[in-house]
Amino acid sequence: MSTDFYPQSMDARAAWHLNFANNLPTFTTKYALAVGPVASANSDSDWMQAWVANRHAFDAAGQQLTSYFNTITGKDASAPAPVPFLYSLTGTVAEVPPGIEKRARDLARQIKGHAHYSEADGELLGIATPGGGGPNIPIGNAKPAIELTTRVAFEVGVKFRKFGMTGIRIEYRHQGGDWLSAGSLFTSPGIFQVAPNAPNTPEQIEVRAVYLQGNTPTGDYSDRGSVFVGP
Repeated sequence: MSTDFYPQSMDARAAWHLNFANNLPTFTTKYALAVGPVASANSDSDWMQAWVANRHAFDAAGQQLTSYFNTITGKDASAPAPVPFLYSLTGTVAEVPPGIEKRARDLARQIKGHAHYSEADGELLGIATPGGGGPNIPIGNAKPAIELTTRVAFEVGVKFRKFGMTGIRIEYRHQGGDWLSAGSLFTSPGIFQVAPNAPNTPEQIEVRAVYLQGNTPTGDYSDRGSVFVGP
């Protein structure tokens, strides 16, 4: 499998940059990181979050515009009047110079080349790669190991190792029920929330996970874990 840590999909990149920027301040002293590059990583992350959201909005708006245009220009004079096409940006942030990926890779290279670099730090920052302290897992056989902890408000804590994957997709089920999606986690430890069978009533659930390579589920599901959830 590829040993590159940097995601390819748009959504996965936004999540990666958010995690990278949030965790960098923890390591500024250990890895002698300059203020400028760390500040740039934060600005780059803000830009990625805003413009990934805008790209999704553009896609939705494009469908709306196509429907509006086709209805007005079409042959059906009795068609209901379409909703007028309106669009505005979902949010704007300060412009950043070209080279977001290069800046991220330069910082990652500096950190991984430091004498005190540890794979645990790399996992937290999202820059660890298979072979650097963990097994090189073939894509077809990838199977996450998850560690579950009980939290309040029907939340469950999850620890896992990425081994170069983008993250994991979480599923859970109530006793005897179908598997339900709990979303995706791109950093460890992470948290997901359960919709209880009965409001304010504790219960035991089963949990499983599968690796994500980009946005695509990859390999086998983890072994099932059980955990109690409650208010």
